[in-house]
Amino acid sequence: MNRLIVLQNIEREGPSLYSIVAGDFGLDTVISRVFLGESIPTPDNQDVLLILGGPMGIDDLENPKFIWLRRELDLINHALESDIPIIGVCLGAQLLAYSAGGNVEPLMDPKSLKPKPEIGWSPIQFNINEIDEKSFQNQDFYTLHWHGDRILLPESANLLASSAKCKEQMFRIGSNAYGLQFHVEVQDMDVQRWIREDVDFIKLSFGDKAQTILLEQNKEYCNISQLNRLNLIRYIFVQLCG
Repeated sequence: MNRLIVLQNIEREGPSLYSIVAGDFGLDTVISRVFLGESIPTPDNQDVLLILGGPMGIDDLENPKFIWLRRELDLINHALESDIPIIGVCLGAQLLAYSAGGNVEPLMDPKSLKPKPEIGWSPIQFNINEIDEKSFQNQDFYTLHWHGDRILLPESANLLASSAKCKEQMFRIGSNAYGLQFHVEVQDMDVQRWIREDVDFIKLSFGDKAQTILLEQNKEYCNISQLNRLNLIRYIFVQLCG
């Protein structure tokens, strides 16, 4: 393996912990800020392709404001056809699922039957029939959620993890493609920036006290969960890099 090729869709959402683990595996991190029109390196089987998140969605594929999304989708199609290792995070996971025949729909509140995002720190549960990794079992695995859609998985996907509010949290397609709806990559400084810059979105779940609530959550869960989250990233890289 040579490079972790990162496609970044918005300034505040970078690779963070993924870059740290990539270095442990001997990969150089190469970031393409596609939202600024930067070119995308051509990946091969010696690379890992990482598609990060952003506030846009599948419905924006034809939106001229986000013209690069179609390029990302074409690259994902190429990676799947060429067996190039790929990780999709949040928006990236949605594009990965869509490329393989899946789709997305708004995440609904089961009580009100109205759209309601999943935002903040809460646990996920792993499908132990799919992930046989003791580091992730028999303990609460807290991670950050920041999404308003749920993924409708394609038939080719294996579901790996779920949360109480959203079933489709982590999946695998074949042996070389992983999708994560949640964010294992964030560090404390990352989340604080998201809370400052994405106020309108977080108010959809927490109202006017959203920033205070999420800062308290972040203080409680971000640092204490980081080792677990690093272990999950390492697990994925072991599967992809051997």
